Amino acid sequence: RKFALDGFEPPELVHDASTYGGYSGGPVFGFDELRVKALHYWGDPRVGNRAISATALQRHEYLGKLLRQAERG
Repeated sequence: RKFALDGFEPPELVHDASTYGGYSGGPVFGFDELRVKALHYWGDPRVGNRAISATALQRHEYLGKLLRQAERG
């Protein structure tokens, strides 16, 4: 099975920030800086939370273009 973010290191992160239902798309920040490291998309209190890494999103052929356009305003 192929995914849009295959080949990016790491495409997915596991994080332990508490979330509520409906928080998908919320930013995941790093410990050492106020910089978005990933976007939360799924969580389960038994197995942890999942997020797509910012690096994978920036390197994606289509999403990367959209992010660069948004940065320019």
